[in-house]
Amino acid sequence: MDTVQNQESEVLENNITDLFISKYKELSEIESEEDLIKKFNKLLSTKRIFSKIFSAADVEGNLTAQLYYGYIFYMPNEELFGKVYPPKTKHRHLNKEIPVLIYDIDIKNKRVYVSRKRAKDKAQSEKRLDIIKRLENKESPIIEKAIIKFIDSGKKRVIIDIGNIGIMGVIPIEHWKQGYEYYLEKVAVRNRVVDIDIIKHMPRKNRSSSNIYVKNEHFICSRKNLMPDPWEGIEKKFPRETVVTFTCINKLDYKFFARIDGLDDIDLYVEYPNKERNIPILEGMKYQGYIYNVNEEKKIFKARVFKMLPEQVE
Repeated sequence: MDTVQNQESEVLENNITDLFISKYKELSEIESEEDLIKKFNKLLSTKRIFSKIFSAADVEGNLTAQLYYGYIFYMPNEELFGKVYPPKTKHRHLNKEIPVLIYDIDIKNKRVYVSRKRAKDKAQSEKRLDIIKRLENKESPIIEKAIIKFIDSGKKRVIIDIGNIGIMGVIPIEHWKQGYEYYLEKVAVRNRVVDIDIIKHMPRKNRSSSNIYVKNEHFICSRKNLMPDPWEGIEKKFPRETVVTFTCINKLDYKFFARIDGLDDIDLYVEYPNKERNIPILEGMKYQGYIYNVNEEKKIFKARVFKMLPEQVE
């Protein structure tokens, strides 16, 4: 999952909604020091994940949080992301919830060692096995939340982090929405949280490959499976002869595809106007026309243009 993990620090540092945090609660208050030590040992043995707010950091970037009876939670620099982060950015990790687990206890010095990286690895492993099991049992849908990381170089696939714990997911362009999306880079905004349906497991094929889809285990995901059918009721909403305003998004010979504001999942098929009208067709420009053919069952939605508007869409 290297592709997703390389960018995780930016999400944490910029305080973007961390899906990893939302599951885990702060520890409840303990009445006695003896009970506190018992609690530490139980958390150590069970490797239970909990959240903690760290209030201080030393010059090396090691984080600390004060506890009861003089104890502190101590997270060494490299235990935050699994590698050393620049200590000069330590302030970005203070006063915010961080999921951790206990991996060592020093009773003599009243220091409890915790790690976000180990907590994340545990959560990732558990979630990964859970998803694979549900896919094998043919459960449907398998709905999770994910964070958008980037769009691949071909601009046909969105790379996501399922649960924000380093599980790589891929949303192909045809699974982004019910209709076709021509400009994925404009709608798949980085760090946006999306609901996805996980539909297929793709094991790693070759760790040394330069192709991220061959190099990394990942899951094929869909957004459109979770969306309502946009064609339902289209004939009532846009009966024949309805005048509509639309934007040219894909110009072809003798026709173009357009999008009506507020109707993002269906593209309107528009015929070029008669030559005597002398209406230039340009992508990004707005036009007016009328619906001349609409059929919900056959998924037909066609219009003829009669006017170009002065407003251009960026």
